[in-house]
Amino acid sequence: MALTKHFSKFLATDGILIPEEIKISAVLADLPTEFSFSSSKWTNFWLNIKRKNAITKRISLGDIFVLDKNVNVKYNFSNLVNNQLVLNSVKVRNKPGSMKNLILLTEIKVFEDIILSEEDETGLTKLYFDKDLPSIEEGMEINFAYQLGSYPKFLIDVKT
Repeated sequence: MALTKHFSKFLATDGILIPEEIKISAVLADLPTEFSFSSSKWTNFWLNIKRKNAITKRISLGDIFVLDKNVNVKYNFSNLVNNQLVLNSVKVRNKPGSMKNLILLTEIKVFEDIILSEEDETGLTKLYFDKDLPSIEEGMEINFAYQLGSYPKFLIDVKT
């Protein structure tokens, strides 16, 4: 964030910043199923099928943050409270079923069609979850912020 914010000021209008874009999305998932494991090969075979099915059933809540060369235009850095950048909020509009765990997914558009996502093996885009968040239910509002500074992190506030 800090590097993109700084270097984007010096970039020509038609210039390219590498990576071109970093996108953080909020998703509801069934983490107990996605992370299930057994020492039995036969049981693991079926758990693997369940894991893949659970991943395809995730519920997207939308993008909460997009970092690109327009960061200084998109976000207001002048009125920060406690050095926190307020991001998007989302409301859970439907019953999430077994998808009760909030996760954040990262997608990095390095350049043109070179995109790193959860499936890549770089380790840069591993899913993020906070084990202390409550189970997500219909009607809840989830507010996101980004803590700037020496120890940056996403802040998540769930309201019932």
